[in-house]
Amino acid sequence: MNLSYRIIGALLLILFGSFGTLANQVEPQAATAQTDAEKPTEEAEESESYWEIEFGFIIGVGKASLDSLNRSKQGNLINEPWFSGGYYNGNFFIETDPANGKPFTVGYTAYETDTLQINTIITPFFVGFDEDNQKRGDMLTDLGSRSGSLDAGIEILSTHKFGQIGFRALHDMLSTHKGFALATAYSYPVYLDKMVIWPSVTVTYASSEVNDHFFGIRPEEVRPDRPLYTAGAGFIAKLSLYLEYELTDRTNLIGFSQYNKISSDIHQSPLVSRNYSFAAGMGVVWIF
Repeated sequence: MNLSYRIIGALLLILFGSFGTLANQVEPQAATAQTDAEKPTEEAEESESYWEIEFGFIIGVGKASLDSLNRSKQGNLINEPWFSGGYYNGNFFIETDPANGKPFTVGYTAYETDTLQINTIITPFFVGFDEDNQKRGDMLTDLGSRSGSLDAGIEILSTHKFGQIGFRALHDMLSTHKGFALATAYSYPVYLDKMVIWPSVTVTYASSEVNDHFFGIRPEEVRPDRPLYTAGAGFIAKLSLYLEYELTDRTNLIGFSQYNKISSDIHQSPLVSRNYSFAAGMGVVWIF
């Protein structure tokens, strides 16, 4: 791939990667389905192109699997902007949904029925980290950059009366890690008068190339407390809950929680301090 494509991909990743609230947990993003806020209105459906934007601020707490990314032994305080929504034009869309762990995504709907949607997508499926992200300790000192990837693939979303199922298959398009990832998610949204409650469970499989890029230790990075390590393929399981309550026609109160459990191929890396991570918080968003 020529240099211009790599530069374009890197700029997209830098510009939009921050929209994923849980990015600092250094977990892959997973298959998701639309929240109630993302469902197009009748007026929007009649328009060839339209926007759906939610912007606000959230507060909360979290703890990453890498201690070096936590500000203290207790973890991190979350205090940051929140952005979700997107632009839709016919079958083409650009969207982000941090509530469901979905980063900036460019896609095209190739097939759609009342219960099934198949999309081709480009998205930064994995968010990277480097020495500059270190908040405590020195485990990331003199460590080479684990740059994030820009991945392309397919997304399948299926909706039924018993819930929603999502599937993603993605492969690195910039030769960052040269690996692939598969993710499947199940959710059962509950719609009340002014509230939606959205529990979900996700299982992600990352190839050995992906895990070794992020969590392996290269020969030039070895030191007494950071031995050589080659990571194999592994899984990440995620439980999450999202709530949204309508305060006014244009203002919603939101809440979220997420717990991730990682397999031994990732946990055994010298960089990884624990086999889990979590985040929880709440905030207010304005609808535009």
